[in-house]
Amino acid sequence: MPWILACCLASNAISLSVPVIGSGIATRRTFRRFRQGGADATTASFALTVGGVVSTVTMATVIAAGAALSGNPAAAVSGVAGAMVMLCVALAVAVEVHSDGGRARLFRVLRFVVGWSKRLTRHPKGEPATLARGALESLQRMRLGATTTGRVAVWGLLNWWADVASLLFSLWAVGVDDLAVGKIVLVWLAGTGAASLSPTPGGIGAVEVTMVAALAAFGARGPDPITAVLVYRLITFKVLGSFWAVVYEYVDRHRRPLARSAGVAP
Repeated sequence: MPWILACCLASNAISLSVPVIGSGIATRRTFRRFRQGGADATTASFALTVGGVVSTVTMATVIAAGAALSGNPAAAVSGVAGAMVMLCVALAVAVEVHSDGGRARLFRVLRFVVGWSKRLTRHPKGEPATLARGALESLQRMRLGATTTGRVAVWGLLNWWADVASLLFSLWAVGVDDLAVGKIVLVWLAGTGAASLSPTPGGIGAVEVTMVAALAAFGARGPDPITAVLVYRLITFKVLGSFWAVVYEYVDRHRRPLARSAGVAP
C-alpha cells in the first residue's frame, strides 16, 4: 500500500504541475511504475482503466448531489448519465468474459482496437491477435468480488467527498457557516472545472478566482471567503504527501537494484 500510495501521489503532483497535458503524462508515468513494480502491460492497463471508471462514477455522485441540491434535477440526471454508460460497459465486459461466445466477441473487439492503435501510434508492440489474446486472459484472471468492489467504491467516494469536505471545513473555520451544502458543492464543482481548463500549473489563479467569485455570487463577501479558499487550496495541494512520495520513490528505485544484486526480494 505505501508503494501504491507513493506512486499515485507522485503522479498526482505531475498532473497538477503540468497544465493541460499533465493528466496524460501522469497516467503514462503510473503505467510505467506499475510495470517496474512487476505488473505485466495488460494488468497495468486494466488497473488504470478500472481506476478511471471508478473515479468517473464516484465523481458523478458529487455532480448529481450539487445539481439536485441546487434544484436542478435535469442537470443531476445528465451529470450521472455519462458515468452510468461507462459503468454499464464495464459490467457488460464482466458478463461477456464468463462465456465462450462472449470471449470470442471480446477477442474480436480487442483485436480491432489494438490494430487501430498500432496504425495510429505504432503502440503497443506485437501482433494484434497475440496482444488481444493476452488481454483477454488477463481479464479472465481478474477476481473482483463483492467485498473488493465495495472497498473500491468506498475509497472512490471518499476521494471526492473528502475534497468537498475540505472546502466545507475551510469555510466553517473562517466563520462562513451560513451557506447551504448544495451551494458549497457547486462552488467546489466550479473550482474543479476551472482547474481542468486552466493553463497554469495546478490551476493556480484560475481556481481561486473562480471559487471566490462563486462564493460571492452566493452572498459570501469580504476577506473570509478568500481566506477559506486559500486554506482549502493549501490542504488539497498535498504538498507534504507529494514530498514524501518523491522521497519514497527515490529510495525505492535505489533499493530494488541493491536487493536484486544481493538475491533478496525488494
